[in-house]
Amino acid sequence: MSQNGRVLRDQNGKVLCVFSASVGVQSPITAKVLAIAKAIELCITKQEVRDKEIIFESDSKTSVSWINGGGLGSTDHVQSVFDIRNNLNILSRACVVFKSRVFNSVADSLAKKGAEGRQEVLS
Repeated sequence: MSQNGRVLRDQNGKVLCVFSASVGVQSPITAKVLAIAKAIELCITKQEVRDKEIIFESDSKTSVSWINGGGLGSTDHVQSVFDIRNNLNILSRACVVFKSRVFNSVADSLAKKGAEGRQEVLS
């Protein structure tokens, strides 16, 4: 069972929104790509953050590389990566960067809650 956790913070590091969910039985890389896509979609729906500088962090070097132009991934990921790139254009000041799981304990904890089969949590 794959899971993901996301934390939306402002420029000062203040937590604005947290999310965790089980994403079903998928490869870990697919779960990472889908987590990035979901986080970007969440920000697109929030008009108040669209024009702000947004940094999406992922602990997947491979996913970040694909999204930032280092290929499109396997055939299973091409459409998702393409969609993420297009959605990043909507958020004019957004980027996706790698950040080790060691330095993002909140998102890692949320991912573990998703692994426990809990329903999607958004707060």
